[in-house]
Amino acid sequence: MISCIVRFLQSRVLKNISFSVRRAFIPISNATKVGFIFDGNEENSYDCVKYLESVLKENKVIYKGICLDIIDHKDGEIKHQNDPYVTYLYKKEISKIGVPDEDIISKFISEQYDILFDLSFNDSFTLRYLIKSAKTPFIIGFDSRRKEYHDMTFSSPEEKNKDLVEHIKTATKFLTTIKSENNRRSLSMKKFLC
Repeated sequence: MISCIVRFLQSRVLKNISFSVRRAFIPISNATKVGFIFDGNEENSYDCVKYLESVLKENKVIYKGICLDIIDHKDGEIKHQNDPYVTYLYKKEISKIGVPDEDIISKFISEQYDILFDLSFNDSFTLRYLIKSAKTPFIIGFDSRRKEYHDMTFSSPEEKNKDLVEHIKTATKFLTTIKSENNRRSLSMKKFLC
């Protein structure tokens, strides 16, 4: 009964956030600011973020991230190293229904991003809330359960292949290969991925 009430409240919260998928494909070379959201408890998530940060630095793109770390850790037990470009969101900063503390996430969601990466295979209300709240015309994700939030989803035909690092390498390769509309050149995703 309580879980039904929580799901009802969550659906009402999500409905109140204005959101539309815009399908504005933007190559990394045209981006000035990129955001990313990841789950700090997922395997390889930190390696994935470090790889993405290296690609963005190489392309001189400003970036910010937010890490969901919803498992209570003892002091000094956090999996990820402190990254000055990442805001950490802990379990104690999330309400009973999953809404994150506005003071913690306000800096992240108030920014305008050219591209937002959803770097998680876990599906949670908090993750959906952050994705819908972010200001961006182009969202890339890897979990087909949230494809209605993504402009582009890089998912594996095999559910077992959930290596975040490989997915982010494919996505960044694609985004550094496609050309902007100004160049009047395009590359079909099917051709690229085959």
